[in-house]
Amino acid sequence: MGASVSVRNQTPYTWHYELVGDGGGSGTLHGWGSVKEKLNSRWIHCYLKLRYDNHSYNSFSYEFNSHKQDGSQTFTIIETSGRSLIQLLCDAESNSPTCPNYGKQEEDRIRQQQEEMERRRQEEQRRRQQEERRRQEQLERERRIQQEIERECELSCKKVSKGREKLRQKLSLKGQQRHHQRTQELHQMIEDDAAAIERDEPGHLKNKFEELLKKYKITEDKSMQEDKLENRMKNLQNELSLQYFGEPQLSIWCQLTIDRAISQGEQSLTERFSILTAVAELTLTNDSDTDSREVQLPDWDQKYDFLIRLLEQLYSTNPTVVQQLVLSILDMFTEVSEKNKGLLSQILFNMIWTPSEILLFLRGCFQA
Repeated sequence: MGASVSVRNQTPYTWHYELVGDGGGSGTLHGWGSVKEKLNSRWIHCYLKLRYDNHSYNSFSYEFNSHKQDGSQTFTIIETSGRSLIQLLCDAESNSPTCPNYGKQEEDRIRQQQEEMERRRQEEQRRRQQEERRRQEQLERERRIQQEIERECELSCKKVSKGREKLRQKLSLKGQQRHHQRTQELHQMIEDDAAAIERDEPGHLKNKFEELLKKYKITEDKSMQEDKLENRMKNLQNELSLQYFGEPQLSIWCQLTIDRAISQGEQSLTERFSILTAVAELTLTNDSDTDSREVQLPDWDQKYDFLIRLLEQLYSTNPTVVQQLVLSILDMFTEVSEKNKGLLSQILFNMIWTPSEILLFLRGCFQA
């Protein structure tokens, strides 16, 4: 007497089956499919083997008695409620074995890959958007600087034009020749005085340098006292800058800026001494405010604070040195184009802005 075995696949996945008994058979069950196989005779020990899709091993090997239920058994492949397992049910047996839900695991893996790809895509998109936003902000800053400089340059041109017209009218007045002659005489006197000062410059400045040391009670290192006056001045200026900031990196930055201005302008010892005097005045008369200044100001503002104070200290007595300092400082701003640097230079030399106002303008632009 024969028997029949039905296998129903109530999952969306593919299963390969093999019915082991007298007769039996094998085949493939696709998602939601079913099959019915015949056995030639009823055995006590029959087997239904199930293998998942592309696996090389069996997930189930179910032993059953084909004598039960008049030789008619139905097997059902289902997913458990949480979809984490696959369960095999038999209507003639109480045993209900399970195995991992490989299809769900594959779906989860693919979904995770897709989510990761989407996350990376969104991150890349955000990164590009941020870069584009920074680029646009930079362009906007440059545009604002350009507009402001062009506006000031236009005012400068008008002022220069107006000045030229006044000069033309003045030169047409009676007494032009006498005035010109007197001017030449004065220039000659100034040049003669400057030459005399220059010839005696080292000795004169050495006395002034000693007076500066006494005024601020500065004790110079003995090894420096026999050195050249130029080297003694530079060494003292470095020490004062370091004392002002209390931190070498900021001190070196400002000192290099001053040195560059001196080398570009070929400043005399007298002019260099005026810078040293201003640094000493700035450092030693404001020393009580150093701690609070360092706490309140970030590095960028400390550098500006020092340079602005130094420019204001020098401007009334030595504007030429101050102009050289500002031109040197402009070279430190790589964000400012050469064209804009040229416009700022015109504004400086036409005295539309003071040197400290130019520095304040640049700081405002790059902190915006």
